[in-house]
Amino acid sequence: MPDWDQRYRRGKHAPKEPTPLLQYLQRDLFSEIRAGVKTGGTVVAAIHLNDGKAEARPSNPSFLLEPGELREFFRDWQIEHYREGASEEEGHRHDTAFLICRKPVTATSTN
Repeated sequence: MPDWDQRYRRGKHAPKEPTPLLQYLQRDLFSEIRAGVKTGGTVVAAIHLNDGKAEARPSNPSFLLEPGELREFFRDWQIEHYREGASEEEGHRHDTAFLICRKPVTATSTN
């Protein structure tokens, strides 16, 4: 399977700015997303947290961020907004990590 950059960055399938990551977690794509966002480009994310709420779904920790995990992954980017807490959208039972960040000109790495 071609990588994220090859599939989406070129032609009519090029990602629009900002790049959204909304209520979906696939950790193995994070490095590709970081590499595929243009310098100065923005990532907007809202992803459920592993907050210990046993009744909430999804319950598989593979589909939930650990507290602080999203911020840590983009630690070398310019973080314009970060918050962890209750979702403002109706129907979401897990707490959510909210992030808006910009890829700096001098990012220390693409991973």
